[in-house]
Amino acid sequence: MVLFFHPSARGGITSSNILIENNYVHDVGHEGIPAYPQWGSYVNSIDGIVIRGNRVINTGQALTTLKSQTTGEYTRTDAVERKSCIDLVNDVDNATIEFNYCENGGVLTIGAYNYDCPGECNQYADNYTIRYNILKNTIFAINAAGNHNMTGYGSFYGNLLMECYVSWGGNDFNSKSHKIYNNTIYVTTTHGVYHTDACYNQENVEFKNNIIYQNGASAGYFNIKDQSDCMVPSQKSNNLYYRKIGTTAVDGGASDYTIAQIAAGLYDTNAKTIDPFFTGGDLPTGFTNNRPNTNYFLPETGSLAYYNGTATLTPTVDIRGYPYSRSSPAIGAYERILGNPANIGAVGATARPGVGAAATIGN
Repeated sequence: MVLFFHPSARGGITSSNILIENNYVHDVGHEGIPAYPQWGSYVNSIDGIVIRGNRVINTGQALTTLKSQTTGEYTRTDAVERKSCIDLVNDVDNATIEFNYCENGGVLTIGAYNYDCPGECNQYADNYTIRYNILKNTIFAINAAGNHNMTGYGSFYGNLLMECYVSWGGNDFNSKSHKIYNNTIYVTTTHGVYHTDACYNQENVEFKNNIIYQNGASAGYFNIKDQSDCMVPSQKSNNLYYRKIGTTAVDGGASDYTIAQIAAGLYDTNAKTIDPFFTGGDLPTGFTNNRPNTNYFLPETGSLAYYNGTATLTPTVDIRGYPYSRSSPAIGAYERILGNPANIGAVGATARPGVGAAATIGN
C-alpha cells in the first residue's frame, strides 16, 4: 500500500483530513504506508493525517522474476528495496501515528528525500505525534537523508520497541524540538539507541523517561551506542538503563559510561540502573481494544520504573489508557494504576477533530 501525493504536472496542492485505519499490509515490495506528498520541483503537502490501528509486516520484500509453474507464484528473495513500515516523507504536517503494529518493517521514519525541492521549501513533518505503537524489528529514525537541514518537529512517546533502536544521527536540527519520552525499548541483538553520523544543533532533542533494557548475551551490544555524541547531556534525564551482560551501558564517541557511572549521575540526570522487573510471559503481537495484547512490559509492583520519571515531559495516559501521575510519573510506556483508564480509543479520535471526514482508507 503506497500513499502518494505528488502529481507529475503541477504543485501547490495540500491534501487534508486523511484517515488511514485498520489495514493489514504485509509482504510488500516497497514501503508499507508512506505519506509522500512531493518529489522534484512540484511541491505539494499534507496537513492533517491520522494513521491508526494498522498492522504492517514484512516490507521491502523484493520479487524475483522466477515464477512457479505449479502455483503461479513468484519466489521472494531477501529484502533489497526501501523498507519502511510507515513514512512521513517531506512536508507532512499535523500527523498522528498511533496503535499500529509494525514487524520486520525496516524503519518508521520522519524524513525527507526531495533533493530537488526549490528554494527554502519546508520538507519535513511539523507537529508530528507518534504514540502507542508496537515496533518489532522496526527502527524509529529521524532521517534527513544526508544533506538536508531538519526543519520539522514533534513527539515520539508511549511506544514499545522490540529488537530495534531509536536513531537521529546525521542531521542538522536547527534547534527544532523533537521529544522522545516514556518509551520502552527492549533489545538483545542490537543497541537501544544507535548513532553513527554526526549531529548538529540538536539541543532541543529531548530524551527522558525511557526504559532501555539490554537483554543480550553479548557485551558488544549497548543500551546506547553514540559514536557521534548526539545525546546532549542537558536534554537527558530520568531514563532507566538495565543490561544483562557486561558493565558498559553507553559506547560514546568521547567517553564510555558504565552502569555504575550512570547511577552516579555522570551521564544522565536522575537515571536509574536496575531491572524494571517486567511482568513477562508472551511478548505482545498487536493490540486488542487499543491496548497491547499482553502485559509483558508492564513493570511489577515495587519496580523502580514507578515514581521516578520527570513530570516535565510526560504523556497524559500510558499505552493502556491509565493516567500518568502529574507529580511522580513512571519511566517507560506503562504507569501504575492510579485510577480508571481513559477511553483510549478516543485518544486518537480527539487528537485532531475532523480528521478522516474528507477521506478514509481502511478496513
